[in-house]
Amino acid sequence: MFNKKLTEKEVDYILENDEHFSLDDLFSYAPFMVCAVNKKGFLTKVNMMFCDILGYTCEELTTTPFIEFVHPEDKDKTVRAYLEGDVFNEDAEHYKGFQNRYVTKGGDVANWSGNLLLRD
Repeated sequence: MFNKKLTEKEVDYILENDEHFSLDDLFSYAPFMVCAVNKKGFLTKVNMMFCDILGYTCEELTTTPFIEFVHPEDKDKTVRAYLEGDVFNEDAEHYKGFQNRYVTKGGDVANWSGNLLLRD
């Protein structure tokens, strides 16, 4: 569909205005980390940028609770927000904006902020 990586602004515009642009396209072409999470705390889908930045395979990321990849100093706030219902919005379909640091497979720190789509 595209022969270039999209900017975050371009992705936002397309998602709001292009009825033919799918969520799969976002996962394929977004130049930033994109993932979907379920209520059980597992990433159900990640894009290649997510894998490339963190250094894990898609299988590793989707078969391990995502909290295991969260920076130790961010785990408490992440679990607390999840348990208190501050992570998902009122219809429990979309993840509200949240910021976390993740630990890469090599031990480095990667910052992440954004929104996630909740998938069962």
